[in-house]
Amino acid sequence: MSKKKLVLKFLLIVAIISSAFAFSSCFTTIGLVSCKKSCQESCNSSEIYVSGHEYGIYYTLDDSGEFYWVSEVGYKETDVKIPEAYEGYPVMGIKHRAFEHYRQTGSCGGGYYFGMHLSSLTLPKTVKIIDIGVFGGGIDHNYHTEVATCDKLIYEGTIGDWCDMEFRSKPFYDGTKLYIDGELLTDLVIPEDVTKINENAFAYYNWFDSVTLHENFTEIGENAFEGSNIKSITFPCKDLTILQAAFFGCNQLEAVTFTGENLVLADDSIFAWCSALKEVEWNTVRITEITECTFAGCYSLESFAIPSSVEVIENRAFDGCYNLVEVYNLSKLNVLAGSTTHGGVAQYAGVVHTAEGEGGSILTVGDYKFAVSDAGVTLFKYTGDGGALNLPVLESGENYGIRREIFSGNDNILSVNIPACVTDIGDRAFANCFKLKIVSGCEGLVNIGVCAFANCNKLESVTLVVVENIEYGAFINCPALHSISLPETLKQLGSGSLGDGNAKITYAGTLEEWLAVELNAGATTDVTVTCSDGEVWEGKI
Repeated sequence: MSKKKLVLKFLLIVAIISSAFAFSSCFTTIGLVSCKKSCQESCNSSEIYVSGHEYGIYYTLDDSGEFYWVSEVGYKETDVKIPEAYEGYPVMGIKHRAFEHYRQTGSCGGGYYFGMHLSSLTLPKTVKIIDIGVFGGGIDHNYHTEVATCDKLIYEGTIGDWCDMEFRSKPFYDGTKLYIDGELLTDLVIPEDVTKINENAFAYYNWFDSVTLHENFTEIGENAFEGSNIKSITFPCKDLTILQAAFFGCNQLEAVTFTGENLVLADDSIFAWCSALKEVEWNTVRITEITECTFAGCYSLESFAIPSSVEVIENRAFDGCYNLVEVYNLSKLNVLAGSTTHGGVAQYAGVVHTAEGEGGSILTVGDYKFAVSDAGVTLFKYTGDGGALNLPVLESGENYGIRREIFSGNDNILSVNIPACVTDIGDRAFANCFKLKIVSGCEGLVNIGVCAFANCNKLESVTLVVVENIEYGAFINCPALHSISLPETLKQLGSGSLGDGNAKITYAGTLEEWLAVELNAGATTDVTVTCSDGEVWEGKI
């Protein structure tokens, strides 16, 4: 090969190596440091300009090309400050998993351990979006291996800026403190020019003393105050819409007052599981619908007024409000004490007062609450712990009935004495009282409801004196029940009403009288009845 050709070949090899090195260098720069525009232009790749870092903070350019996201934060610092801009573009978002080095992580034993602890995080007012699963607040369970925990969140914007931010993740973890204008946020006062609080904005924030809204405020977003420590709040708003679960689980919230004009509960569970909530005051506010599960689990509610403007109360609106004993119905809805209709608002109520002032009153005798009305007296609530129960005799001497289900599932009741003034036992009143062994008295008992003593598997014997009607399954699944004494006053028996066929059944009337007792259709249990004249009847009940 000639000398000239050898030189040309050498130069060609050098050129190829140089080009390859430059091309490789471009992608090395992309992965490790901020990618320059010259590199972007020469590489012509959609990935060129999306990554970079500065002081342990990594960035991703938004698809719009107009702002940066914080995509990752290094783990060497416990106090992190996000800058307002990067390479001439504003920093406006925090990406999912950006703080994974500071995450809360599940352990094999079911507990949690922490990576690097994030003592403080400073966010500039340019940040407008916090992506899902960034922080460890509230119930982001699906992200518990990736979310961050932060002690001190310092925000350089205003209250209005914070309320306007897009929170795809709940920004507070347990005791996280929020500082705005250099002050710990304890009294939240919404400025006049702010009319909306966005989703998740103050969810699980535990440092509230009070929240003050204004009359032109219009909307509270989904989960906006979920799990926070608000104790009371007043809504003076002219036209207010509250979205789903806005105050869900605020277990220190005791009072809610509406003093505005128009209110829309736009979705479900808005005040659900506010377990300390005792008072809801509507004043003159107009509201047409109480949505599903709105007050579910608010078991400290003892009384509730249904505003006159309410047209619909959706299913389960008052689910689990078992201390709600008195309802004031100012609406046109047909709300009946003990009914599960209309969201169960009066399911546990003893009385329902109407707009005309009707409804009756509540009488408390020891651990027992009675509803007193023109229709009679009903024992509708028991607040004791169980043991040996002696149902009270009223000073007035009036007879009363026992409301359905009021003792149901009480596993501490060992015995119950039912005085002669008790005439009726409601459906499932003592069902599933698994330790109930002795039922005595019953001298005035006339009616026993459906499954009244069902599944009382230690109940041994029952003597009935004047009973007329025993409903379906009254003593079903009571395997220890060895004797039942029935009076000649008996008129009707429901199927399965005398248990499972194990008990010895005696009847105070004759066989002829027994044959006059009405047995409901659907009888399935084989029983033997011994009548007072010595005759024996065998058949199905």
